[in-house]
Amino acid sequence: MKLRAGVIGVGGIGKTHLKTLKKLDMVETIAVADIVADLAKAVAMEYGLKWYTDYLEMIEKEKLDVVSICLPHFLHCKAVCEVARMGVNILLEKPIAISVGEADLMINESSKNRVKLGVVFQNRYRKTFSKLKRVVEEDKLGNLMRTILQYNTFRTQAYYRSAEWRGRWATEGGGVLINQGIHFIDIFQWIIGKRPKTIFGVLGTLAHDIEVEDTATATMLFEGNMQAAIQMSTIDHPPISKLEIRGEKGYAEADENTLKIFYNSPSVKSEFKGAWETPNVEWEALGAEERWEDFHEPVYRDFLESIVQDREPFVSGEEARKSLEIVNAFIASWYLKRPINFPLDPGLYDKVLKDLSRTG
Repeated sequence: MKLRAGVIGVGGIGKTHLKTLKKLDMVETIAVADIVADLAKAVAMEYGLKWYTDYLEMIEKEKLDVVSICLPHFLHCKAVCEVARMGVNILLEKPIAISVGEADLMINESSKNRVKLGVVFQNRYRKTFSKLKRVVEEDKLGNLMRTILQYNTFRTQAYYRSAEWRGRWATEGGGVLINQGIHFIDIFQWIIGKRPKTIFGVLGTLAHDIEVEDTATATMLFEGNMQAAIQMSTIDHPPISKLEIRGEKGYAEADENTLKIFYNSPSVKSEFKGAWETPNVEWEALGAEERWEDFHEPVYRDFLESIVQDREPFVSGEEARKSLEIVNAFIASWYLKRPINFPLDPGLYDKVLKDLSRTG
């Protein structure tokens, strides 16, 4: 029997979810819900679905098994908790929430009501990143010593004007870090597999008329004394997204479509006879032109299978919380002008976000 699905929020990324659901045999999409009635009706007619302006009414009347939540960031916590209490499984667009305190409420509510909570971080399915994850797990780079993460892209002022919730602390919860950059922060923390110890961050708003940051730079220290540097922005064109990882045995450089790995023999920590002697290097490369939308389908397949098999989805609420914690600590460090240690105190960040939301 197919799972019955609905989509909450169809003004943006929700349409991508509908396209993906249409491809899947495990699920039947029944209805959509959006507070804008004309939009809900138009999208429902396009896909041959029922439509609602109240998602709780949609869930109750249509007896849904799963919903996709594609709402603005500040609405995630309320929607997830309400849907979980109705016993319905939830696939949520990133970020999980605007604060780790909210994320904890959502995770606890889902667990208490025995529903699955998955979060969309589709870039984990890119070949370059999944390959690099295996390389790190198999210890081919050796002990990790240093990483550099860049995510520099471009957004116009018109982008921020396109929706009232964008560019505001109270509703978006941040700028480039929580909206665009969190994709790469998720990839970064997932691949290295280490818990952070401390972060010192600097934010700036250099090219947009918005409350939140359009540039962000940080240094981090992870367990095992691995160092990391992060730089992100929405003011750069052409864009560049790149992750560099250096270990004792080698170096890897990855972006969305290419991966280069250099293996040192012997390792850089070996004893060398000559003052200018260097390790021998062997290298391999992987190229894979892949479209952004290609990865929503495996996200959905994994999530639907997690319901049927009664297991955790690939990116659970707990897993999605990890990247949000880094984002929140990054912002707190800038606001408080000091390093922030992990684990981040949710209460501390709630105060920071409240102050930022009040003062803009």
